[in-house]
Amino acid sequence: MMKARFIASILVAGSVVAGFTAAPALAAAPDTSLPIHVVSNQLTADNNSKVVTYTGNVHVTQGGLTLDADRVNLYLDNSNNLVRVKATGTANKRAFVQQAATATAPLMRGWGNVINYWVTQHKMDMQGNAELHRGTDTFNGPFVEYYIDSRRVNANGNGSNAKGDTNGKASSNSSGRVNMTFTPSSNGQSQKSSSNQK
Repeated sequence: MMKARFIASILVAGSVVAGFTAAPALAAAPDTSLPIHVVSNQLTADNNSKVVTYTGNVHVTQGGLTLDADRVNLYLDNSNNLVRVKATGTANKRAFVQQAATATAPLMRGWGNVINYWVTQHKMDMQGNAELHRGTDTFNGPFVEYYIDSRRVNANGNGSNAKGDTNGKASSNSSGRVNMTFTPSSNGQSQKSSSNQK
């Protein structure tokens, strides 16, 4: 027997879905100004707590952005504007996010035990076993932050902060230190950098 799937669309410009209104769009952006579509096995909406919860094979799309998780919570402010999307994985499968490649930016794929999408700030963070691939470069650590419009990456270890604004590979060891190694440039010359901060 086929299980029914719940489908919802949330317009960032302000359409109402399940009694809630999404946040107004900021300056026009390729993905962040487009409607958010959610597909799941189950939906629970609580007007008192301002939380909409989707469970069961949840798939979220917004333009070239996709987000997959076992559970997704939408958090709204007192004016019923969507401010945060929280995706949670399972013990066996992390939440997953992807941003499609463009003519000027490579494909981005990210994983985390929890992924938060801060809608009005146009950024995401991956928490717990976090990993982000941007083209051929990889960022790993307890916490990875990603800015959707600029595609900038910050990788953080326990109190440390290493920015990956250009191509690079970041990893975090058990001490919470963040290490970054730049991949070779297109002209064949290797550019390497390392950042170790506690």
